Amino acid sequence: MYTNINKTKYTFFKRYLLLAKGTERLASDKTYDSGWYQGETLSFEDKSPWLEKAVTLIKDAPDQFFKNRVGYQIVKLAHYKQDNDLAISAFKRYLELNNSSRYIYYRALEQVSGAYFNLSQHSIAAQNYLEVFKNLPDRRERCALSLRFIDWSQLNENSSFYKDLEYKDIFHFFKAYYGRGDVLKEMKKIAEIDVNSPYLEVLTARLIDDIQSQLFEHDDNGYYFEGIQNTYTNESEIIIDEILTNKTLKDKSALTLLKALSQIKKGKYSEAKATLNTQLQWHASKIHKKRLLFAIDFMDIKTPNRQQINEVFKQLDQDKDLNTYKPVVAAFFNHISALYSKDNPLLSAFIAIEYDSYPRDQPFDWSTINNNYAYNYELETKYSFLKIDVINSLDEFIKLKSFTHFEQIILDRVKVDVNDFIHELRGTYFIREKEMYRALKEFEAIKNTSEFWNEDVRPELFSGSIKEWMNVDFNSISDQFHVKYLEELKLNNTVTSDD
Repeated sequence: MYTNINKTKYTFFKRYLLLAKGTERLASDKTYDSGWYQGETLSFEDKSPWLEKAVTLIKDAPDQFFKNRVGYQIVKLAHYKQDNDLAISAFKRYLELNNSSRYIYYRALEQVSGAYFNLSQHSIAAQNYLEVFKNLPDRRERCALSLRFIDWSQLNENSSFYKDLEYKDIFHFFKAYYGRGDVLKEMKKIAEIDVNSPYLEVLTARLIDDIQSQLFEHDDNGYYFEGIQNTYTNESEIIIDEILTNKTLKDKSALTLLKALSQIKKGKYSEAKATLNTQLQWHASKIHKKRLLFAIDFMDIKTPNRQQINEVFKQLDQDKDLNTYKPVVAAFFNHISALYSKDNPLLSAFIAIEYDSYPRDQPFDWSTINNNYAYNYELETKYSFLKIDVINSLDEFIKLKSFTHFEQIILDRVKVDVNDFIHELRGTYFIREKEMYRALKEFEAIKNTSEFWNEDVRPELFSGSIKEWMNVDFNSISDQFHVKYLEELKLNNTVTSDD
């Protein structure tokens, strides 16, 4: 390479390479409020000498190709130096869009967009960022990040901005993506521009994921910190139908899934079934259709009807498309758990599944359902279950003797014999009520005591500090403070026949 460029005609090329290499790692002098600003490297050296070299060099540029190259360096350096007016004037003076240097033109346009942003001219900045996003795939992540910081109220108030905007579909996408507008209404506008737009597909998938997280997530946290602001009203369904009826729409499967999910979200189960059965025919959506139809079946169970629950559970138990998919499994168990929570909270705790207790990068292992139940702080500590009516409710259930397949699965998941568990729980309750003989009777009824305590002592009865010294002679660690009060201790240690 050195031999080839070591000729007089390449002198300017070598001078440009030295300039470009020297400015390669320079960063912006400005840090934005959130700790980010358009400037992607870590060197904060003075940019003035490099800017002077670039301004001098461009005077000798032999053609527009090199003028664009050096012009990009001037715009970048001025922008990073916070000389925004110079960046804008340099772009207008030196840069020209042509086939030979198309890429560098858009890189310069991205830099000048930052200058407009610094001057609070957000409409121009947004329009430029959208143009770069459209034309340079390798800069889309950066442009998307830049668009996040745009003041969208300026764009909404600027009528000429939208009128002259070339990439309206991308604009509506980012307005919805960053929560600056109603997602479905922005989707409708994208569909009016291009019903087969990939941006419409992305927003459709995002809404599907949003509704599924609300319906099937195991707790109240959901998948997002902010969430998508949609209420899924009748107007939402009308918008989806309008897009679906567009004759030029090539693939209706994702939008049909969204329609069905929005109907499920509103509790319109029969309509959702009709949507799935009559409108969703595409073979690739078959598995989604099956899972949603199953979800409708179990969500439509409103009371702990044992036979109805068992019939729906058979679908889950016998179909790998269902029982190998974590959200469906967890959603079913947690829905049924909620039905029992009021009248039988202990059984409800046995049923619940913690979705995150299973690795997200591995298939759901159905066999573990017999061995694991969700970590439930209340169940582990038992404090909230130490109420006689709660204990009795589980006891009454156990006395049914004849259990459905689903109920047997649940009882098999309990780590100890359920009858032993009830006796231990009731015994602990009686201890708290100071009914020691009744407590002893319950503890003596436990068949497998090793599941709850050791042969000689039950350490759970004592505080953690005492448990630490349980096998150590007391006198070896005592500060002998109690010796001063031996007489009082003897008086207070008198035991009556009722104790």
